[in-house]
Amino acid sequence: VAHVLGDEAVFSRWRALPSDLRWAFRVFGFTIDEKPTRQAIQARFRKLMRDVHPDHGGSSDNAGPRMAEITQARRILLG
Repeated sequence: VAHVLGDEAVFSRWRALPSDLRWAFRVFGFTIDEKPTRQAIQARFRKLMRDVHPDHGGSSDNAGPRMAEITQARRILLG
């Protein structure tokens, strides 16, 4: 996205991250300029899980895979 907007510095920083970390940042909606704390990661994890959980209005069709994706992203970010 940053490349499309013409910000080469941001694009370069984004590409410098390992691919699994870039993926986890995207899953959680963090930007490259953020340095999320453990508390911020946990709070975002809980919000994302609530949003996708069928008991809280999320679609039951994709709930399992999406919850697994969010959990894996949290492991990467906290690792």
